[in-house]
Amino acid sequence: HLTGESQESALKALRQSKAFLLGQNVVFARDFSFVLKENFLKNPAARAAIEMAMLDAWLNFLKVPAWKFFGGRSNLLVMDVTIPLCPLEEASVQAKTLWRQGIRTLKIKIGRDPEEDIKRVEMIYRVSPRARLIIDANHGYNPSQARYVWKELKKLLIHPILFEQPVAAANWDGLAEVFQKGR
Repeated sequence: HLTGESQESALKALRQSKAFLLGQNVVFARDFSFVLKENFLKNPAARAAIEMAMLDAWLNFLKVPAWKFFGGRSNLLVMDVTIPLCPLEEASVQAKTLWRQGIRTLKIKIGRDPEEDIKRVEMIYRVSPRARLIIDANHGYNPSQARYVWKELKKLLIHPILFEQPVAAANWDGLAEVFQKGR
């Protein structure tokens, strides 16, 4: 809903890009990424799929496994899992389940109702107090709402490692305000 992309538009972009990419040398994959962005600006999911396929083809060409290309020093995968906007109790159950499964970083979707969002984060924190929390407002707040949520979480001794997209993407002044006054 943020990009305006739909399954239909992504599939259309994939079909259109197929004609452009077939027969091209994967050595120039990085150049293709720039061209894809210019031609499919409103299709980030489709572009990401193509870029992953190009990376896979490039690594196959090099005969280098992805794990080695990306560092190859560990067999441990560190990741986060997103808890979507859902009823509070469901969010709490999801967090508890994910913690039991070994997920140590939880990304929590917020951004609709500051009071409910604070409760959501607090409930998740209660069932997974050692988890690293990322809160993602999906551009849902104005600067004062974002600062309010951040300060209330601090009062509860909840310290997310990241506050993602607290205000509208183009609101640079608002983002600066959240950063400067929200500490």
